[in-house]
Amino acid sequence: MTISEERMLNIEELLSNIRSSKEITKKNIKTEENKAVNNLKHMSKSLPIGMIMLIILFAALGTMVIMLKTEVADFSGLREQIAASDSKFKIAIIEDKLEVSEKEREALKKELAQIKHTIETIRNINTDRKKLAGR
Repeated sequence: MTISEERMLNIEELLSNIRSSKEITKKNIKTEENKAVNNLKHMSKSLPIGMIMLIILFAALGTMVIMLKTEVADFSGLREQIAASDSKFKIAIIEDKLEVSEKEREALKKELAQIKHTIETIRNINTDRKKLAGR
């Protein structure tokens, strides 16, 4: 019987060891859960800072969008000014071309008057020759 008693003692020890190991694992699980809860508490403490940062980020983004809209409006106003000045520039170019063409016209008138004068002198010379030849 000694062998069976020893075995029984061993079985009882094994059972007690199993129970103690279960208790240890339960304690470990509880401590891990406590750690997880502590981590969540730590995250919740940093959460308002994160939310504040996110709100600041969105505010900055909104400000940038508003500034971009005003810049686009300024560019459209500038584009209208350029278009208006472009038409003024085109008018100035046309006026310059008109002045150049007027000067050319005046030069052509002078040349035409000179040619007419030359033709008249040639006619007069021819009529004078005919009169002299007719005498």
